[in-house]
Amino acid sequence: MEKTDSFQSDFFRDLQAGFDSGGYATKLTEETEALPASLRVVVANVGKIEQDILFEIFFSRNMDPDEENPYSVLNIAATVFTQIPPENFDELEKACGYCNRRLILGSLGLLRESGALCCRDATVIRHSYPPETFLQLPVDAFMAIASSLEVLIDGLAVVARGMRTTEEAAKEGLFSA
Repeated sequence: MEKTDSFQSDFFRDLQAGFDSGGYATKLTEETEALPASLRVVVANVGKIEQDILFEIFFSRNMDPDEENPYSVLNIAATVFTQIPPENFDELEKACGYCNRRLILGSLGLLRESGALCCRDATVIRHSYPPETFLQLPVDAFMAIASSLEVLIDGLAVVARGMRTTEEAAKEGLFSA
């Protein structure tokens, strides 16, 4: 059972239709030498800070299913913040560790090279799943991550901006709904 370009195109188009009908801004991207094809989804106005979060949904490269391995790895990556000042990196990594123990799915991490805070999850999908299951798995994972970030984003924001330590933000209840 091979994953073809047509399979990915159909999958992303069907997934995009679902997100579009839910009112999300979406964009399909084509595969390049540097990046796999993906579906980008923007969740607008998250938390009290009303931060937009960019999600990218894509298949891992070099993981094409075949008769011996009928699975694909579907990734969901969310860019929570960009342009974080380097002087806040160490404290933000502490906040990531604190929050990762509370996440339903995925894990938060700081990309020091680019100064971005991201959340990422990977889901193994069997190609023999019925189509409705195949599409529902990434939607469920997306919703779990988006819900978690809704709760955590205000605390992460004050730490990323250097306004509070992780401990101060936690004591103020900024990592809870």
